[in-house]
Amino acid sequence: MLNKTLIFVIVTVTVIAFLAVTRSVQAQTIYNGSFEIGTLPASGTQLNAVDSTSISGWTVATGNIDYITSDRWQAEDGSRSLDMNGVTAGTIYQVVNGFTVGQQYTLDFYMAANPETPYLYPPVRTMNVSVGSTSQTFSFDLNGQTATNMGWTLESLPFTATSSSITVTFQSLTQGAAGPTLDNVSIVPEPSVQALALMLVGLSYGWSRRQTWFRT
Repeated sequence: MLNKTLIFVIVTVTVIAFLAVTRSVQAQTIYNGSFEIGTLPASGTQLNAVDSTSISGWTVATGNIDYITSDRWQAEDGSRSLDMNGVTAGTIYQVVNGFTVGQQYTLDFYMAANPETPYLYPPVRTMNVSVGSTSQTFSFDLNGQTATNMGWTLESLPFTATSSSITVTFQSLTQGAAGPTLDNVSIVPEPSVQALALMLVGLSYGWSRRQTWFRT
């Protein structure tokens, strides 16, 4: 018969093993995901392709974007964000290293829309997001949002790493000078199937022994 202390030890060791397996996934990170590091005059500035120096870690690949401070509108994280349209649709990208091939990840980011002159542009702003060969189109409907209440929405794109180095790309699909806005980009590794199975087996065993203890 197992006592409560031993059951607690079994469950604890299982959880620690689960965390160890999860954390063994190679580290990877978006650098400057909230765009806080870079050259930015007061209120904001337009960045044109090809610009790889104004926002640390990011390259403006096509068109142009607006690099915005929070005195222009509310950032989701920190004090800076991007309008993915300058005077036309823009594209930015970053090459991210350190992926484990075959491991599942999720790209998270916050999306809203330029709230200025809302009646001059269509309310729905769209953006294509890709991580390597995985891509998806995301939309935001500007419906009463303001510079002080942007309505930032968390969006996610799950993907499986096919290489240790992958390009993350954001591309506006909206025409005109007011596009989708972007902030707080991050990548989160998902627990592996093996790690989840290990945890469930351990917890199941601990629970079964606990039931046996209470019946005796």
